[in-house]
Amino acid sequence: MPRRYRTGKSSRKRIIREIKKTGSITIGIMFFGAFMLAIGWKLWLYTDNKDRGLAEKYFHEAKPLIEEKNYRSARVILKKAVESDTSWPAAKIELANVNLMLFDAADAKSDLLSVKEMDVDSGRINYLLGKAYWLLGEYDKAKTALTSDNIGSESYTDAQRILGRVLMEVGDIDASRQAFDRAVEKAPKDSMLWTDIARFRFVLGDQKAAIEAVEYAVELDENNIRALEFRGRMVRSQFGLLAALPWFERALEINPDDIPVKIEYATTLGDAGHASEMLEVSREILELEPQSGVAYYMQATIAARARNYKLARRLLSQAGDRQNSLPAGLLLSAIIEYELQNYNLAIKKFRKLLGLQPNNKTALKLLSASHYRAGEYIQANENIMRFINKHGSDSYSNIIAARVLEALDKRSEAAPYLNRVMQNQAAGISLVREDSNFAEIQSIALKNPDRADLIIPYIRALLERDNRVGALNLARSLLAKNQGVADAHILVGDIQIRNNNISAALKHFNDARAIKFEQSLMLRLVDAYRRAQDFNRARETLLSYLSNNPRDIMAQKLIADTYMELGNAQQAIFWLESIRDRIGYNDTIILTKLARSYVAYDRLDDAVKMAKIAYEINPLNVDTTRVYGYTLLEQGVNGKAAVELLEKAQKLLPDDKGIVEELQQALNLREILEEQDEEEYHA
Repeated sequence: MPRRYRTGKSSRKRIIREIKKTGSITIGIMFFGAFMLAIGWKLWLYTDNKDRGLAEKYFHEAKPLIEEKNYRSARVILKKAVESDTSWPAAKIELANVNLMLFDAADAKSDLLSVKEMDVDSGRINYLLGKAYWLLGEYDKAKTALTSDNIGSESYTDAQRILGRVLMEVGDIDASRQAFDRAVEKAPKDSMLWTDIARFRFVLGDQKAAIEAVEYAVELDENNIRALEFRGRMVRSQFGLLAALPWFERALEINPDDIPVKIEYATTLGDAGHASEMLEVSREILELEPQSGVAYYMQATIAARARNYKLARRLLSQAGDRQNSLPAGLLLSAIIEYELQNYNLAIKKFRKLLGLQPNNKTALKLLSASHYRAGEYIQANENIMRFINKHGSDSYSNIIAARVLEALDKRSEAAPYLNRVMQNQAAGISLVREDSNFAEIQSIALKNPDRADLIIPYIRALLERDNRVGALNLARSLLAKNQGVADAHILVGDIQIRNNNISAALKHFNDARAIKFEQSLMLRLVDAYRRAQDFNRARETLLSYLSNNPRDIMAQKLIADTYMELGNAQQAIFWLESIRDRIGYNDTIILTKLARSYVAYDRLDDAVKMAKIAYEINPLNVDTTRVYGYTLLEQGVNGKAAVELLEKAQKLLPDDKGIVEELQQALNLREILEEQDEEEYHA
């Protein structure tokens, strides 16, 4: 029988059967090879990464470095210990502890979670893991770890201390206090514990008690860097920038590589006007942490202060998204875009910042200015009026309000704001803040009668409603229980100012000054001394404040005014020129005051120059117009222009006798000059 040939379909089936038969063997061989490879890899890891003797050697080398607080060097050696034996939990735990000392919580968390998978006692691990979660802002996980039952006695105090910090962060003040109390029972002389108790008291507003706690922490351990750092921050608040520097320097003598202290030190140097030193410290930070967003932010700040906004933007971009999403980074970025005339981008950033901080005064003012520059006058007007109604006005907000109203063709409404600019008048603050809920504030205060930080807003709300008697009674009761709270003294002083009891107000303001001497208190003291006609005390207060806060523009303006009142034009010029050199030729008040001072010091050409610039900025303001006319009058060269300017000033302020007298002098000058011109012509 002739052989039949298989069809293509039958042939394919046969081939598939053959593949199945041989393929099963092949696949089996492949799986077996993979299995053996995995075993080989495990064996290699076991033999290559389990040198316990070498790991212990590195571990013991790191111990003295940890005791010396040389954590960076210790971390390098501990990493070698972990690499030498990846199965040894002790090395990983110690490495995690060192990482936490360096505030590297992410790496610490990773190591600790890997240790938890090993068969080891988790008591110390839970404490360290809780600390890592706290630093990472994972507060619920931190509370769970720190309150676990198996935390050992050696870690109990630190666990309660960190738990206190966590509870403080989430606003559970009573539970936070209880955690700190439990820690004090176990370790009444723990320096780090008293440092955090100082932070707790500071959050509650009890500055005096906070100072006592942090001083005790330093007494217990003079090398406690965290205590020295916090004391420096408190001294900065209490006495000023320059007074804080020695505390940070003392901490850096103990550990020159401590990043948090370096950041506080550099920030304080910059705010005090020591830009080159701030830059040097920021570079040191970048050597230690090449990706430090804070260091790049500092350098961007220096560039912005030098008005090199393109460089500032470039540096800020290197700070990273995290730094730029923080309020400080957002504000700097928005200001940079504003100065580079990218107004729409500035508006976007200011709005984002106000979403995080609705009461940020600077952001709200500059948002209004950005809208104005972008030609969005209605939005600019809404925002600046919101600012003035909520916070009162200052010279800058008055200028913005006037310019916006002029752009909206509401010149009659703009005039009062222009006059306030030159007379240093502030608009009245609205009696009811737009975002305040009085009933809610009252309810919270009455439920927490011993919480100064919650009672003070309620008393201020009463004061805003002109309930002076109720406000004063509550304020006195609060002060009796909170003598260490500067804001309690200030509050009573504010009420006494409203009652025109200046001597009582001064007493309370000075009591507050012994606790905390910040700009807001300095302004209150100067105002009260001036009300009492004690101009020498006002000047001494200003000079004392400036000795530790030399770059404070508000204080510089006030001291210049004080010297002008005392007839010391030379000193007034010194301070006014210092301000002008920092902020440029764009502040009408400064330029006008400088013109007056130049006249008093017989620098007439300089006086005319300053007055002319001020007038070009604000030609509708009566004081600017008058001063420009007066400087021309004193220069005695252009009588016609002096007359025209003083006539304009008289129309703006017809009842001012001083303008009338100056105008008459200008008319006489013009007549004399015209006679001289005629004589020269005939000659």
